[in-house]
Amino acid sequence: MKEHFSVVVIDPFCQVPYYNQYLCSALAQNGVSVTLWTRIPPSLRNYFSRRNFSVRRISRFSSDWFSRQSLVAKIIKYGELIFLDLPRLFFFCLRCDVLHVQWLSPFPFYYGELFLYRALQLLGKKVVFTAHNIFPHDADANIKRRYVNIYSYFDSVLVPTEFSKRIFQQNISHKTAVTDIPHGPLFHDGKKIPSTEAKTELRLSEESFVVLFQGLIRPYKGVEFLVETFAEFIKSVPNAVLLVVGTGDEHYLQSLRKKISSLHIPPPSVVCKFDYVGIDELSLYYSSADVAVFPYRAIYQSGALMTAMSFRKAVIATNVGGFPEVIENDINGKLIEYGNIQQFLSALNALYSSKEKREQLGTNAFDTVTNKFSWEMIAEKTINVYREP
Repeated sequence: MKEHFSVVVIDPFCQVPYYNQYLCSALAQNGVSVTLWTRIPPSLRNYFSRRNFSVRRISRFSSDWFSRQSLVAKIIKYGELIFLDLPRLFFFCLRCDVLHVQWLSPFPFYYGELFLYRALQLLGKKVVFTAHNIFPHDADANIKRRYVNIYSYFDSVLVPTEFSKRIFQQNISHKTAVTDIPHGPLFHDGKKIPSTEAKTELRLSEESFVVLFQGLIRPYKGVEFLVETFAEFIKSVPNAVLLVVGTGDEHYLQSLRKKISSLHIPPPSVVCKFDYVGIDELSLYYSSADVAVFPYRAIYQSGALMTAMSFRKAVIATNVGGFPEVIENDINGKLIEYGNIQQFLSALNALYSSKEKREQLGTNAFDTVTNKFSWEMIAEKTINVYREP
C-alpha cells in the first residue's frame, strides 16, 4: 500500500464522536488523508469545526429527527441511510485506500452496510473495523452468533484491550486478523475548571466530597453496587455527595430511583442527572469530582475511565475486563472486586482521608493515559494495520 494513503472513517450514527475526533486528528498528523463520514446530531453541531481532517455529514434531511425515537423517525433515518447515504458512500470510497468502520447501524439495517463493505473489498479496498465491544453486554447466544458473522466481513478487527483480543480469539473461528490497540485519553487537552469553581457552579458545598459516576447508565455498570456502598459511606462521611450523571433506559432509571429511595440516603447527598450532558457540562462534573468511580460488573474498555484519568482524577474501578490493563492498584488508581462493599468502602475512605493520595493517583493517571496510551502511538499502530496486505 502507498506510504501516503487515504482513509474514510465511518460512524453512521455518531456513536463515538470524541474518539473519532482524536483518532482522525492523530492520523492526519501522521500524513494520512482522513475523511470522517458520520451523522452529526444537533448537540455536536460545532464539535468538528476545528480539525485537520475532512468531515462528510450524512442524512441532512432528517437532522431534525435525530433524537426522536418514534417508529416513523427511525424509518426515515434508516431509509435515508440505505437509499441515499450508502450509495454516496460507495462512490466516495472508490477514491480511498482504506475504510475504517467505528460502528454499525442497528440490526437489521447494518446488512446494507456489510453488503457495501464486501463490494468495496472485491474492488480492492481494505476494510477495518474497531470492535469497541466484542459482543453487546448481556448478549444472548443468537446475538453472539450474529456478531461472529459480522466480523467475517472485515479484513482486520481492532480491539481496545488484550482482554478483548482473548475474547475475540476464543469465540471467532474464521481468520479475520485481530490487533489490540488501546483507547486513548479524552479531553486531556481541554481547559480545566478549578474544583471549587465547578462545585459552586453545580450548587455543591466547597467542603463536599464528590463521588462521580458518569456515562451511559446500564445494568452491567454496577450502579446498584455503587449506591449500596455509598449508603454505608455517608454514615461516616456526611459531607459526601454522589453524582450519577448519564442517560439510559427509562425503566432502568426508574428502578435506580426506587433503589436509592429504599436505602434512605438523604436527597441532597445523591444528585441524579439522568440526561445527556454536552462537553461543557461534562467538564463541569469531572472538575467537581474528588473521586470518579467505575463499579462495573463487566467491561471491555471505557471511554469514561479514560476521561476521568485525563482530568487527573483519582479513580476506583472494579478489576474486570480491560480495567487492570490501564489501572495499577494504588499507583494510578484503585482496583476492587465487583460486589465487595467492604473493599469499595475501604478505597473510598482511604481517598477521603488523604488529599495528597488523591492528587498522586490523579497525576499518575494523567501520565498513564497521555504517555502510555497517547494518540500518537495509537495512530502509528493503526497505520501499521492499514499497511498490512
